[in-house]
Amino acid sequence: MLDEVPVTRQLLSAREQHGGSVVAIREVEPSDVERHGIIRVDSDVDPPSARSVRIAALVEKPSAAYAPSRLGVFGRYILEPAVWDFIAQVPPDPQGEMQLTDALNLLCHESPLFGHFFEGSHYDAGDPLGYLRANVEISLQDPHLRQPLLDYFSRLHPLAEDSASCPTPRLLGSSATR
Repeated sequence: MLDEVPVTRQLLSAREQHGGSVVAIREVEPSDVERHGIIRVDSDVDPPSARSVRIAALVEKPSAAYAPSRLGVFGRYILEPAVWDFIAQVPPDPQGEMQLTDALNLLCHESPLFGHFFEGSHYDAGDPLGYLRANVEISLQDPHLRQPLLDYFSRLHPLAEDSASCPTPRLLGSSATR
């Protein structure tokens, strides 16, 4: 996540406004709902600001048909110490993993939990193209890497126009090809 104001600083500011725990949220495409923890907004409570909403429930990676909204949690949290009590109550999921989303769902029923609409870019490092985009875009911002990377890309450009002329990559230390 990148922005002029770091996302964690944005969450701290939101917490200073209304207290409680705060998580970074953003609307996701319907096709991406199954890749995120999704929140249900507490409609009985007026949001303390236009950028934050009170969370009534969370679901880990629901199907689009059962998602309570399209508001996804994006991996930045400012959490009250009470969250540890709820983490201790969460059983492992079918894959044997403990899901923070499940603990946050318990927390929001006992203590204020807010979702803050963060500003800035988000890169999904769990997706190969997202990981690649993050590396390229962040590297282009580095004054030591920018020009060498642009030079490298300019050498690739003719290859991209005619993908048939692209050499087949070879695995390091092997004569096998991919």
